[in-house]
Amino acid sequence: MSESDVSLREYFEALLREKDARDSQRYDDQVKAVGAALLAQQSAVAAALAAAEKAVAKAETATEKRFEATNEFRAQLTDQAGTFMPRVEAEQRLSTLSDKIDELKTAVSEGTGRSSGFSAGWVYLVQLGGLVTGLVVLYAALRH
Repeated sequence: MSESDVSLREYFEALLREKDARDSQRYDDQVKAVGAALLAQQSAVAAALAAAEKAVAKAETATEKRFEATNEFRAQLTDQAGTFMPRVEAEQRLSTLSDKIDELKTAVSEGTGRSSGFSAGWVYLVQLGGLVTGLVVLYAALRH
């Protein structure tokens, strides 16, 4: 090999070493960049998970409060329904009261007829008593 071949060879080997060094440096820089990006991504994911957990906790609390309010409302309706009279029973009672009112109307109308007849009978009886008394007094007065 000649000296020019040697120097050319050394020159190309030096170029290859420089290229290898640059490639190695680029590779190392890319590995660091990817590592930093992954670390940043992990940090972002962790922050998102923490925020999601807080949101879920708040949603669960709100849901529990809503269910408590719903259960209170249901309990109130149940209590209220317990104090209401069933429709069948209410209709039965109204029917019974209506029948009693009709009976009272009949009794009052019959009682009024009897009462007026009874009052007229008393009037006749008192008049008859007055007439008898008058006749007795007249008879006694004429006898003396």
